[in-house]
Amino acid sequence: MIGRLIESRRPFPWGVLVFVLLGVALVVLAVLVRTYEVAVGACLPFLIALALGVRRERVLGFELTETAIEVHDPPQTIPYESLESLIALARPGDPDKKGPRHYPIDVVHENGTLHIPARLDVSSDKVFSFLLSTFSESGSSHVSAALRGYRDEQTATFGPERVWSYRARSNLGTRAPGRGMAMSLGILLAGIVWVVAGIVIKQEGWIIAGIGVGLLGGLLILVDRSQPSRPHSRRIKGWQKACLVISPVGIALSQGDLKGEMRWDELRDMKLKTPPHTFQYGHHPFGWGILLSFEGAQISIADIYDRPLPIIYRQMRDYWREP
Repeated sequence: MIGRLIESRRPFPWGVLVFVLLGVALVVLAVLVRTYEVAVGACLPFLIALALGVRRERVLGFELTETAIEVHDPPQTIPYESLESLIALARPGDPDKKGPRHYPIDVVHENGTLHIPARLDVSSDKVFSFLLSTFSESGSSHVSAALRGYRDEQTATFGPERVWSYRARSNLGTRAPGRGMAMSLGILLAGIVWVVAGIVIKQEGWIIAGIGVGLLGGLLILVDRSQPSRPHSRRIKGWQKACLVISPVGIALSQGDLKGEMRWDELRDMKLKTPPHTFQYGHHPFGWGILLSFEGAQISIADIYDRPLPIIYRQMRDYWREP
């Protein structure tokens, strides 16, 4: 992988094609029935298609060197030592399992997030595995005062090479831009066009419809912009102070309201799970995280630490499975 230029491939714009064909169909219908009102309605799919076309996924080119990710256009150098997490929700959480050939990868580093698109000219799993290998498994030496005593005690007993500690990373990362914003903008523009058209042709119905559609588009834009970058992790109060220590006998955790120590012989099950597609209520663990099941209780190790969850999961799993 080192020294090779890797480029993404733009997917075929199926959304643009569908909305263009829908707009053309409405124009043809307007000609057949000889009414301009249907043609005015065609503005909606045409403007959505235009917005989707303008906001198409850009081609990303980057090179993996000995020490950094070198991104082309715009030029950016991301040293491996600045990486804090890898998020690939479309692949199995277990790093030892094989993922699909193509999936998006978010590379969270100290200064932001690099969004690697799903379709590359190499296997996404090869890129993911290489980037995962650049992380040191030892974690961070900076431990909160609440867990320092536990870390020092375990280190004195088992040695520093068998005890790992992790701090909260500098940022949670951001979501990759999706098509939702483009569609919302197209709807908003169509509403404005309908209002203008209604005024010109003196049709109150188009004015009312345009106001309604414009408000809907504006509301969708506001909803999209108000979504937090990593909604599940942001629910954790004071996540910036989180800390985790892993040792041969168990873990110590300080994560929001979760504080305490747990032994491996108390653990009943461990899973690395992806975010749910629906909201969850009550005391159920949420989000992308390591779900630990104990007798009568469950806790979730959230994706807020300075190492990718697959690395932390593998270390915890290996200790848990030790005889």
